[in-house]
Amino acid sequence: MTATDTRLDGSGAATANRSLVGRRVGHYRVLERLNQGGMGEIYLVEHDVIRTRAALKVLLPEIAASREAIDRFIVEARASSSIGSPHIPRCHDFGYLPDGRAYVLMELVEGESVAATLARSGALAIADIKTIVGQVADALAAAHERGIVHRDIKPEHVIVDHSSAGASVKVLDFGIAKVLPDSATRTQVGMFMGTPAYCAPEQVLGEQVGPAADIYALGATAYEMLTGRRPFNGEPASVLTLKLLSDPVPITELCPAVPRAVAATVQAMMARDPALRPPSMRAVASAVAAWPTEPAPPPAPTLVIRRRPWLIRGAIAAAAVIAVAVVASAARQGAAPAPEIVEVAVPPPTVDAAPPPPPLPPPVADAPVVAPPAPAVPTPPPPKRVRPPRRQPPSPPPRPAAGSADVLIVDPFQ
Repeated sequence: MTATDTRLDGSGAATANRSLVGRRVGHYRVLERLNQGGMGEIYLVEHDVIRTRAALKVLLPEIAASREAIDRFIVEARASSSIGSPHIPRCHDFGYLPDGRAYVLMELVEGESVAATLARSGALAIADIKTIVGQVADALAAAHERGIVHRDIKPEHVIVDHSSAGASVKVLDFGIAKVLPDSATRTQVGMFMGTPAYCAPEQVLGEQVGPAADIYALGATAYEMLTGRRPFNGEPASVLTLKLLSDPVPITELCPAVPRAVAATVQAMMARDPALRPPSMRAVASAVAAWPTEPAPPPAPTLVIRRRPWLIRGAIAAAAVIAVAVVASAARQGAAPAPEIVEVAVPPPTVDAAPPPPPLPPPVADAPVVAPPAPAVPTPPPPKRVRPPRRQPPSPPPRPAAGSADVLIVDPFQ
């Protein structure tokens, strides 16, 4: 497809169709549009003669006239060319299109971004994470040694190519890279630049940043590769606030299979205080090289006892009832039979003198007796014991009639 001719307005931005597909840029023919970022578009181009393919990155028309955008575009081209790492694409050419937009001709990177892999399959295997983080750390260590801080490491900017023997990793987009101490790319204090989910807390505050910011961002990227989730989720404003006030959930709580050495390295990289992070990206690369590639063994099962007072009291009461029943049963089987109570007929009392009640039969001696087996039919209750009536005193003799000469004197003490 051939794009329409582009014209420039007074600001230098394209007013017509800005697509470059089908056009020529130097000795290269534009084949297709690959992607679009925050600053520019990326096209696939092919050389007219030798048929080699490359990537063409062009500034967006909306920012083509911005001096700051052009300066950062130049910084990216210089950074990619000067670092010399096999994990950073090299820049081959720089120039301007007829419409005034700046472009960079760079090495073509094939593969899939870590962000696309996470969206497709979730968390990655420990061995793959070790390879990716190790190569990104090597690339950033080379950049830091040349005074270049990326400032925007995230899964979208890490490309993994599995077509060759082993995975090959490339770090893209040095568009907001900071060159120390180049004043052309110096960010004003209080100005935030970066991606909220992965940037370091000092970037949130708009402070001057250094290599420690890239260490934090790589740690946040590794955290997502290990757990399948970002360290902080929510709206950008809430994410920025959370990372200033709290730490992310420990990795081993979300994924117990992650080896402790791996989790410890990543969480140290994400320390809120830059002084508590690893001292350099080389130190990170050394720690990653020592990571195990096998998941941690599952933890031993533990018995968790939850105390429920009502259940404990009920169990104690039930045990007490059972114990009383057992003791009572044993007493019934081993004790002697109760003494038999005999009913005695008591004659009615006489006036003169009632005979004394007959003595009760002596109780049966407590001798060990083998109790017979309990009958199937319940035994009727024993008869009640009947007490004899209380003896009445004799009636006094009749008193003599009045006027009688006979006087009867009764001695009370007789």
